[in-house]
Amino acid sequence: NSLRIPRELSLFVGAGISLPPPSSLPLFGALREAIASGLGVHSSRFLNLIAPEFLLSSLYRNGISVSEILLDILSVGEPNALHFSLAEAATAGVDVWTTNADELIEAAAVQRGNDLPKSYGKDASRPADTVHLFKLHGTLNDIDSLAFKTEDVLTPISAELAFKLRQSFRDRDVLICGYAGADPDVMPALLSAFDDAASVEWFEIPPSVIHLKSRYGPLLAGGKLKITAVPNPSWALY
Repeated sequence: NSLRIPRELSLFVGAGISLPPPSSLPLFGALREAIASGLGVHSSRFLNLIAPEFLLSSLYRNGISVSEILLDILSVGEPNALHFSLAEAATAGVDVWTTNADELIEAAAVQRGNDLPKSYGKDASRPADTVHLFKLHGTLNDIDSLAFKTEDVLTPISAELAFKLRQSFRDRDVLICGYAGADPDVMPALLSAFDDAASVEWFEIPPSVIHLKSRYGPLLAGGKLKITAVPNPSWALY
């Protein structure tokens, strides 16, 4: 089942929304293990400390087709309840922003009989007003758009997208779900957009809540941001 989301909201979601079944897509720890296993590399304490972008950049520089690996790992699974909610929201005109490259929101829209236009890639020009799904790190059906290397996540999203994000949040209640808030290319624009929002509520699993509160203490103190611990990202909007 899905949830009807009021049009007065704007939504920002991360990889955590695709973790619960039937999607069951891996977060980076499991993704790193899957990549290492596929390359015949055994897990180690050192490997477990490597940042995702550094690992993927290293593989890319050594001639390994990282985009194809990501395509193989992330193109499985079925949409879960939150994907259906997000697809219905975007179809109805609610802005949905995501760093996810998987196609599960789009798959949910197709299963509901809808063709969901989207903007994808961090260098995208200012999207048309009819677009309500924004995929900042690219999308699997265009592997050249994927942002996975160190240099990708150190380069801010385009000024046009940053403007659109701020416009999208203006005077609206913003819900964030399944997002760790650790992307240096996205966070400056996201934090700037918070200034124009009516309110921001950030749903995350308990271990991540500790890090979020340490990072964004001033925003919490100012009352604009609320961080809520939830056991499962799929239930965050219910």
